[in-house]
Amino acid sequence: MDSPDSQARARAWKQIASSVLVLASLFLAGGCRQEETTPQLLSATASFACDARQGFFNSSEADAAAIRREMDSIDRQIKDLQAAIASRQQELAALPSAEKSDDMVKLELDIQSLQVQIAALQDKLATLQNQLKALQEKEKSEQATALENEIRGLKAQLTELQSTLQRLQQSLNDASYSGQNLVGYIEQLSIGGLRLTEDLSVIDPVTAGSVSMAGVLNLITWEGGYSEPILFSCQVSAANQQQLAALTSSGLDGAEVVFAYSVYAYDPQFKAYFKCFHTNSVPLKGLVTRSGGTLSFAIDANPSGGLTEPPSYTLTLGITPQPIEQELHLGMSSSDRFVKTWGVAAR
Repeated sequence: MDSPDSQARARAWKQIASSVLVLASLFLAGGCRQEETTPQLLSATASFACDARQGFFNSSEADAAAIRREMDSIDRQIKDLQAAIASRQQELAALPSAEKSDDMVKLELDIQSLQVQIAALQDKLATLQNQLKALQEKEKSEQATALENEIRGLKAQLTELQSTLQRLQQSLNDASYSGQNLVGYIEQLSIGGLRLTEDLSVIDPVTAGSVSMAGVLNLITWEGGYSEPILFSCQVSAANQQQLAALTSSGLDGAEVVFAYSVYAYDPQFKAYFKCFHTNSVPLKGLVTRSGGTLSFAIDANPSGGLTEPPSYTLTLGITPQPIEQELHLGMSSSDRFVKTWGVAAR
């Protein structure tokens, strides 16, 4: 008759053999079905996770895969945030109102929402970083190191987005205070000997007095080179529109342009407008720009946005400098000003 110790050992070996058979059957089945496992097997395989396609794999790999999925989700959300912030920047640049409008209020709310989203993503990344740290304490791997580097990259992107949002908020604050970013007028304009009438009554941003201008600028660009053209779009009166429409049919090739303009920006430090891009009220001389065989000149036949009373029309014009040296005045603030040359003198 076997001793009690022998019987106990026999039962133990039988139990181990049973567990091995169950484990073997699970591998043969190509997956893990928890309803067929015994408590002993569950205990023995506690450090494993199951995937329907891959069978058993180490739990550290499972944790790393979960972190990877979460990081991919955060990366997609960051891209969405980048697009949303770019859209808000465009909306801010297009704000025309002189008062704190509904559009500005909406932008403020959008910015606050984006800030909350960024903070939430930063919290998620911090949580993932802690999970990854715990994972690395169990087992160091190249995969964990790669994930750690990617988390650092995502955190840097969020920090940059946060800085962009702060700059956007400051720009919105300045716009809310000043009314709008830029104000500009065409003081004088002659094309091919035809001088437009200065018949639009506007407010001088510096003196707050009423002045008469030939056009109200929608936009104006210059790339900074001596021979680069000045391109602008402005609103003109109905009377000037009729004259310009007649001018187009007579031909503008080689037509001389004489013009003067002023663009004003708001200095939040001094709480005052200043001239940021102007001719110092000195008329410049140029020619209608020709680009790819087409003259850069257009006048709308129908009234357009911007000024609504009285009706106004959009004039688009490109001007190439004549072969003489002329001056363009620029300013970065009320006190920071400089002059650049426009045009190259013929030799």
